[in-house]
Amino acid sequence: MTSGAQKPIEIRSLQKRADFLALRKAKPGSLKVSTNGFLLIGAPATRATPADNSARFGLTVTRKIGHAVCRNHIKRRLRAAILISAPLLAKPGYDYVLIARLAARAMPFEALVADLKRGLAKAPKP
Repeated sequence: MTSGAQKPIEIRSLQKRADFLALRKAKPGSLKVSTNGFLLIGAPATRATPADNSARFGLTVTRKIGHAVCRNHIKRRLRAAILISAPLLAKPGYDYVLIARLAARAMPFEALVADLKRGLAKAPKP
């Protein structure tokens, strides 16, 4: 029974500051993709077990981007893009961080999703 469809993975939240900082010091086998709307950083998680079928995502939207309403709007858009793209394209056992840029607020949502899909597809094979 070989099906061409990949099983969706579970998406979890990356919340600890130490995990965000560990991704900033990415090692070989990591991923860095720059787009108009965000910078995507990904690396194999150190806490993953072979049976773990999940990927963790974190968002960073700094105050340089704008006031709280603007930052929250960008976070909602990026979370929605993650929920659409990540279950089938993210690598199990990987941690990802999206560092938002101001353009993420104004760019069409379809373009944001397409950029995320392209970024996730560039992750190295395990």
